[in-house]
Parts: sequence; C-alpha cells; structure tokens
Amino acid sequence: MPWYATAYLLLLGALAVASWQFADRLPEFVPGWLRNGDLLAAAGQIVLTCAYWNDGLREALGIGAVPIFGAVVGWMLFAVGPAVETARALVSASGGSEGRAVLHGYAGTLFAFVVATPALFCGFRIARAALGM
Repeated sequence: MPWYATAYLLLLGALAVASWQFADRLPEFVPGWLRNGDLLAAAGQIVLTCAYWNDGLREALGIGAVPIFGAVVGWMLFAVGPAVETARALVSASGGSEGRAVLHGYAGTLFAFVVATPALFCGFRIARAALGM
C-alpha cells in the first residue's frame, strides 16, 4: 500500500473516531444509532480501501464487497437527513438562525462525501470486479 493510501486511512479513521466522540458527548442531539452507523460506515470504507490495495483481502472479501459497498453508499445517502436535522437542533440550541443551521448540516454532509470519495472509488472498483464486470 502506498504512503498516501496509508495517510488517507489514518485521516479517515481519525475523523471517524473524532466524530463519534463529539456525537457521544451530545446524546440529547445525536441519537446513538446515527453515531454508531457513521462509525460502521467509516469501518466499511476503511476495509474497502485496504482491499483495493491488498490482493489477499480483496480475494477474501470476494462477492462480500458488493453488500459492503452497497451498505456504505446506502448509509451515506440515508444519513443526510438525520445529519441535517441534528445540525439544525445543535445550531438552534446555541441561538443560531435556521438558515445557518441548514448550511452547517449540508456543509458537514458535503465534507463527509468529499472525504469518502477515495474510499467510494476503491469500493466501486472492488465491487465491480467481484461482480465480474
């Protein structure tokens, strides 16, 4: 695995743990299923990225890469709504405006998709190869 892939995985893992810890401190705003789902999605992204660079892991996953990739993408799309609602509740509780709350929610979601783009690329390539395409 090249150094930049290792650096990306370390960044992805650090952001996932930091996000989970931040959300864990705000249980009245962030439900447990949302923070745990985000952590599992990050773990799936890490596994898919590692499998892209490691032939043994890729072969071990086999067709299992397809549901992992599907679950990661599905979770990311599903979690947009709850993430925006959580940001809305947090900003409103701190006295911010409704527009600012929505902006925070969508900016955080955009950031998550930008950070996940390399992992999604790796997952897509592995899932496609597992299907024999």
